[in-house]
Amino acid sequence: MECPFFFCDSETLTGSRVLEKHKFNLLEIQECLDTYGLRKDQAEQSLELIKSTIKQQSLGDGGTSTAVSNEEQKLDLCRRLYSLIFQLILLFENYVKLMDIFRSLEGSPQVSDISLQLCSLKEQLNHALEELENGQVSPINIDSSKPVIKQEAVKNLLEYISGQQYVKAVQLVRAFR
Repeated sequence: MECPFFFCDSETLTGSRVLEKHKFNLLEIQECLDTYGLRKDQAEQSLELIKSTIKQQSLGDGGTSTAVSNEEQKLDLCRRLYSLIFQLILLFENYVKLMDIFRSLEGSPQVSDISLQLCSLKEQLNHALEELENGQVSPINIDSSKPVIKQEAVKNLLEYISGQQYVKAVQLVRAFR
């Protein structure tokens, strides 16, 4: 599931406090993601410790005290996996909160959901990139002797995109990187 794309004016964002909610929620998601990474590393360390203990036991090292230690290691791994799963649940809950923030704006007349248009545009741009990479299209001629103003390049880019000339749009962007 991808985040939706929507367009609205700045007054709508600030007036409904969506921007602040969005920022706060993204911070929560980042914190959950960081903690998830930490919990994942801890679980992997516990698993590696168990693997090394089992390997030592198979080689004949250890005794009855190792069996007790092995059980403690397994219990520790279970605790760490539980923490990892809990963190993953928190991450999903925060993602759902983020989607709810967007859904709260959905009914507003000042907001337009442009997800479908952007997904279609993304597919068409990817197709244009494939055509360029496969050499199916000849490059456009850009006169490098004449300096191009940024506003003129942006205007040309908008014309290419609105005219569905995606190959030219990609070539123009590549030429001015």
